[in-house]
Amino acid sequence: SGCVSSSDFSANARKNFLTPNIYINQFLNNTMRWIFLTLFLTILIPLASSISTTMLPTYQPGETMIAEIQGNILKPISTSDIIFKRAHVAIAVNYDVKRIGDKYYIYAQMPTNPNNYTLFINNLATTVNGQNREINYNQTFTVSGNLSDYSISPGFIVSDKNFILTINSNLDIPTTINMNFPDERAVTLQPGVNNIQMQISSISQGVYLATIGKYTIPIQIIKTIMNQSKE
Repeated sequence: SGCVSSSDFSANARKNFLTPNIYINQFLNNTMRWIFLTLFLTILIPLASSISTTMLPTYQPGETMIAEIQGNILKPISTSDIIFKRAHVAIAVNYDVKRIGDKYYIYAQMPTNPNNYTLFINNLATTVNGQNREINYNQTFTVSGNLSDYSISPGFIVSDKNFILTINSNLDIPTTINMNFPDERAVTLQPGVNNIQMQISSISQGVYLATIGKYTIPIQIIKTIMNQSKE
């Protein structure tokens, strides 16, 4: 009864032989996973970090999103390269993109339906690790909460003459907002559409960040020789 048969010995030998191989295979598999993960992150991180925006993670329904697109942008961004999607479906959004001074800005009127959305900027010319590249950038954001008190359009201005800002109030009663462009003043918004006249005759040429109620909008004033002579 104390003897070990040849079959038992062979089984034990096979077990002892296979056990180290199992550990070796597991080690190799784990090592390969780390190698692939490291390579993936090495490729992904520069692409993700070369371009960014000042978009917020969350907006109210009907709010106006105004954000700077940051990074080394080599060519003008076309509105045709910008898409907003809910899941995988493109949605209609009132938006625009423009270079103001040496920075690029985008504004968009947020959907009124709470959900998760994604901004896509395709064919974006930039640099990755010092090399000129075209990338497709995307950033996800959420629309949630109560309907925004008011929205503003457009979300930025480039002008050489007086212009109008349109503020749409979603409230059912008048509300007062403060603004600091072209001067400090309070404006009472009526329910619905409000057209605010902006006079720039006393404003010097340059780029301004104007506070209009809860929004900060970039404004570029261009003064031509003809306009200056009229003043």
